[in-house]
Amino acid sequence: MEKAATAPREIKRKRSCLPGNKMTPLMAIIIVLLFIYFLLVAYPLFWMLCNSLKSYKEIYKNIWAMPKNPLWNNYALAWQRGISKYFLNSVLVTGSTIVGAILVSALASYSLARFRFKGNQLIFILCMGGMMLSPQVTLIPLYKIIQALHIHNTYLALIIPYTAYRIPLIVMLIRSHFLSIPKEIEEFIYTHPAVKDVQVIGVPDKKYGEEAMACIILKEPGSVTQDEMLDYIKASLARHKVPKYIRFVDAFPMNAAGKILKYKMREDATR
Repeated sequence: MEKAATAPREIKRKRSCLPGNKMTPLMAIIIVLLFIYFLLVAYPLFWMLCNSLKSYKEIYKNIWAMPKNPLWNNYALAWQRGISKYFLNSVLVTGSTIVGAILVSALASYSLARFRFKGNQLIFILCMGGMMLSPQVTLIPLYKIIQALHIHNTYLALIIPYTAYRIPLIVMLIRSHFLSIPKEIEEFIYTHPAVKDVQVIGVPDKKYGEEAMACIILKEPGSVTQDEMLDYIKASLARHKVPKYIRFVDAFPMNAAGKILKYKMREDATR
């Protein structure tokens, strides 16, 4: 059974930050420019869709006209003539690249963010240096490496380079996320003898936008009150590091892989 939480509710955002929500000349210009940009992006897609529903005769007769009798079986015909293989190849290569890049990057990011060892920053800088390399510059050495590994004309010849080229950016993003997690607060609350597990999350706050909340699983439910836990934390941590809210829970929401769903904890706390 959860104890009552004192978290604030989500703050409703205003539709506009402009005084009185009035349209200004600058805002009108921005909207017009964005609409023009939308047309430039959307029209080629619309044109491609229209022509995909035409016969060869219609395309050669007037490539810009709308299809008179849309031929939806064009898609089935294209699928039978080889598009299916190209599509499945793309799914396999893209899926493998995403899984491999995220898995490797997450492990590397956690190590670079959480562990302090000699060469930590150097490794991170070298990793970020990979973002400066253009794939075109490495085509010849990459081809020689693929030949040496005897993986040319295979899926691995695509998956491995794609994964390697995307790791630097993903490491930078995930590492930044790990650095934002208040590790020091969690580790200190762990030192309380009654605490079994703890997660610190951010919840909406009307004055500051967001405040910290410590969600705690106790070894023995009811053995510590919220005030006692706050006093324990205030006695050793700086004032700006003390969570504003304490919440006792029985368990943390997790996905099938065992990852704690902090966004779900935030939603539950703001109800």
